[in-house]
Amino acid sequence: MLRKAALNILLLLPLFCSAQYVDLSGDLNNGFGLRENPGNQLNYRGADIDLEAGAVMWNYSAFLFYGRFDGGNYHNYGFGTDYYLAKGDWYDIAVGGGLSMILRKELVDWEPDQHHLFGFMGWMTRVTGVFWVYPKIGVSGRIGYQRRPDIDLHGIMEGSIGIRVKLKEYKG
Repeated sequence: MLRKAALNILLLLPLFCSAQYVDLSGDLNNGFGLRENPGNQLNYRGADIDLEAGAVMWNYSAFLFYGRFDGGNYHNYGFGTDYYLAKGDWYDIAVGGGLSMILRKELVDWEPDQHHLFGFMGWMTRVTGVFWVYPKIGVSGRIGYQRRPDIDLHGIMEGSIGIRVKLKEYKG
């Protein structure tokens, strides 16, 4: 139920803002195994997808996101803000951060055959760039640092590439 509510918010938020976007991206490392992730005992592979919806006004944006990585057995919900360092006709560059709730199913010692759902709060920082291929469709790239208490290391670096669609023109 929480998942459906979050997805509805992600899809409806942009409709009520003066400038907005939707971004669908995938983590390159988890998808293609470019390098071993030292934060995991198992080297998970598979589609790591993030859906983000945001509103932009002047040089600021607010966004909500939903992420899912079945290979790592987790999904997350969160929100954040970005500050645009540069906005042009064919590119945007922004820095930002946010908070997320990570939900993960894990086996536990006291019931070896049962999966239990655990929740963790995490935070992240990121640099995002968008190359506008068409006036309202762009290729987005993002690199960021995530602090997640559900893995052994203090945090992980993540890179992703996706598609960003402007639902309304940016103002300001």
